[in-house]
Amino acid sequence: MHGYPYALMTMDYIIEGLNHGVQAFNIWGLHTMYYPGNNYMDYGLWDYVNDTVRPVYHAVSLFTRFCQTGDHVYNCFSNHPNVVNAVRVGNAIFWLNHDDIPHDIKFTSVDIDSVRVMTEESLFGDRECGQILYPENSFFAAPAGSFGVAITSFEE
Repeated sequence: MHGYPYALMTMDYIIEGLNHGVQAFNIWGLHTMYYPGNNYMDYGLWDYVNDTVRPVYHAVSLFTRFCQTGDHVYNCFSNHPNVVNAVRVGNAIFWLNHDDIPHDIKFTSVDIDSVRVMTEESLFGDRECGQILYPENSFFAAPAGSFGVAITSFEE
């Protein structure tokens, strides 16, 4: 829950769920919670000890920032779903490269205006981070173990 792989897993979980018709997700947004018997649940989007967000926060926050109530979900189909996965919600395409090598991503049937690429090294702060790319012909190179959001010119 503290590490970057958990962010990748959460991103994949949400993308797969949306592609299969799930309409809502719930994630524990609070920090570590102590329970009777000196036990605690160490899950949350941020670490209360040093008041920093965890990598999973950045994955979840993409959906909360780029999805609006009533947005239509468009299934995306990958040539290699065990490597690269995506889903479109409104005019945002959420994508993930969960392989340990870079992969080229080409979106078809839609024009991409910009792509936000997040890697373990580019996560910082509690707002938007990562690298912004302006792909030509809806094509870009996704680094190994990366995720992000592509913004289309399509308006619903």
